Amino acid sequence: SGQIVRREIKTAGGEGGRPFIEQIRAILLEDGELLTDGNTTQADFLNLSKLFFASGDTVSLARLRQNFACVRSWPVLEKPGVFEQLIRAGVQKGHWCLYRMGDAASTRPEEFYDQEHEIPMGVNLDGEAYSLVTPQGAKQRGWAETRIDPDRVRDDVMYEVTRQGEAALETVAEGVNEKYGLVPEQDLTDVVAGLVRNGRLFVHRGNPGQEEKPDLIHGPAAALYTPQPGDVLVTPARAAERGWVTSVPRQLTYGGKEGTAKFLPLLRRLGSIYNRGARSTIKTLDLSELELPAGGTLRLQLDNVPPASMQALGELFEVLDSVVRKGAGTDVFLEIADPDDNCPLIQELKQK
Repeated sequence: SGQIVRREIKTAGGEGGRPFIEQIRAILLEDGELLTDGNTTQADFLNLSKLFFASGDTVSLARLRQNFACVRSWPVLEKPGVFEQLIRAGVQKGHWCLYRMGDAASTRPEEFYDQEHEIPMGVNLDGEAYSLVTPQGAKQRGWAETRIDPDRVRDDVMYEVTRQGEAALETVAEGVNEKYGLVPEQDLTDVVAGLVRNGRLFVHRGNPGQEEKPDLIHGPAAALYTPQPGDVLVTPARAAERGWVTSVPRQLTYGGKEGTAKFLPLLRRLGSIYNRGARSTIKTLDLSELELPAGGTLRLQLDNVPPASMQALGELFEVLDSVVRKGAGTDVFLEIADPDDNCPLIQELKQK
């Protein structure tokens, strides 16, 4: 921060200099005065963006290196390699874009990298030719278009809410942005509004966890709903559990680690389960980040699939199970409307 502060550091008698240095390092990290290759959270990048673009929506890498070395109010890099790691991670998460202008007569960069076009490892960032631009600045100049799949954003909004039964809109936005980088506010607003209008989520303007009945926005009242700061999103099941509504359509929802653990072992047998008489309509099934044997990932999404179609897809599920494998980022989101406890699929899911 550029301010002189006093901190007391104590070491046990007989200890060498290493514990003393480690305490200094821990204090610098706690105060945000030292940047390491671990500073890659949403909050870290938001703070860095404020520093980088304080004077405009573009800045050269050469100027950033100079500022880190000379400006007292800026944090210190733990080692030189941290700078390139942060630049690459920021592009990957959508917090800024990297570009290099070529011909002086051209209005477009010769090289441009953003969240969907990551920086190749062979690109040398040590020179003075590269600069950063904000995603908004790149879009205004016509250098990039924001292309985030709204279906994926929708599924992640549902996941953020269903894992707790409710969540503040700001918390949901943080979770989605942590995964995709900065999702345009209007895109997120459209997704949330659509979920509320379709009855998959309810809204109130109170506090998460409150027991007293709020003024819920759902049903016909949701037709003109527009998300606002302070909104709390609630699943219909949680609203019914608290006695806020008298009747909501039954649905079975699994997501995240629970969804992955329950559903993936059934993938090969889905066809046979439906051949045995399963009659559940799959409202939503999203299998994402399934790893392929020779590299790459696969995503499969099904919407409003009736039992007959699930039965016809049995061979596809068998082949899929034999090819893909679960990876660190693999996620499953499953939603079944009006589940029947006598359905073989529901029984399989509930006994896992």
